[in-house]
Amino acid sequence: MPGALPSPWSGAALKKNDIVSPWTRGRWVDSEVFDHTSVLQFLERWTGVPCSLISPWRRRVCGDLTSAFDFDTPVYGLTALPDPAPAGQTVATCPVCRVTGGSNAPSATSMPAQEAGTRPARALPYQPNVYLDHYTVSGSTSKAYFNFENTGAQVSRAAHFSFYLNAYRRDPPWQYTVDAGGSTSDYFNIGSGFGSGKYDFTVIGPNRFLRQFKGNASTATGRGARVRSYFADGGHGALAIWFDLYNDNDAAVTFTLKSDQYRSIQETVTVPPTAGAATTSTRSSTPTPGTTSPSPSPSPSPSATTARGPSVLSATSKQVPPASPVEPIRRVPGQHSSYRRAPCPGLTKTSKR
Repeated sequence: MPGALPSPWSGAALKKNDIVSPWTRGRWVDSEVFDHTSVLQFLERWTGVPCSLISPWRRRVCGDLTSAFDFDTPVYGLTALPDPAPAGQTVATCPVCRVTGGSNAPSATSMPAQEAGTRPARALPYQPNVYLDHYTVSGSTSKAYFNFENTGAQVSRAAHFSFYLNAYRRDPPWQYTVDAGGSTSDYFNIGSGFGSGKYDFTVIGPNRFLRQFKGNASTATGRGARVRSYFADGGHGALAIWFDLYNDNDAAVTFTLKSDQYRSIQETVTVPPTAGAATTSTRSSTPTPGTTSPSPSPSPSPSATTARGPSVLSATSKQVPPASPVEPIRRVPGQHSSYRRAPCPGLTKTSKR
């Protein structure tokens, strides 16, 4: 390439990419974040020649394509291929090599349907998680604090999140990068001029990660009914998403957890009112009778959270009379103390005015 570019190349989306190789046989899917610089990073690994036009941030976030390959167990030989010609249309004949039949284009077209079934997937180098940690209220100023996490035994690469403000604000999406094993936090104003307590946010991340937060912190129930999500063993050797359900109110609150995809789950949990300390009830996306989760120390979290991904659950809450039945709970004292996570290196905290 003649000349030198003045700065590192910027990112661009790498759409569906098919890799044909003896080391990729088996119709595997790799959902790691890749872009056009991933091809350059792969060539770096293959040739040993470094490319100076890839920024450090892009190396943190975008993979080098090697996770798509299984170099230990290649599969050689040819595979059966489908007929290359559409039904009813003749193909080119040799040695003339010309089409002997006319076009057989359909008279009516439609969007293609997604292929049914599942495919094996390569392991991913991150475990994204986001939850609404707590609220602060001072006069007409209200703030919602969010925690961004990327932790887990398999985590080895940074995870990038885009934070969308769906209503009450006109800001473009805010961007956050959390290094492997790290976490960070930030807040958004939801007070006067920014919804007056109402909020509607969406966070997206790698591998179809999606969290949606929507509620009203101007009411006592909206501020006191909170949910924290995290990942832990589901009690039977499989990873599950867990929810700590909090109630800081003076009356019992009922939470409804409902699966939107992949399985049929709907559970109602009533958490009793507080007596000077928050009370919680812990639920898993894969409930198994008689099992418990090795849950980490809980912290304050959201009033209404929707988790979408391999386990898809919706958590909503409503206040109920104190006489309502109460599920067994796990009391956690001292949950009103200040809780903060260390900021991610390289992330500049900006006030959301």
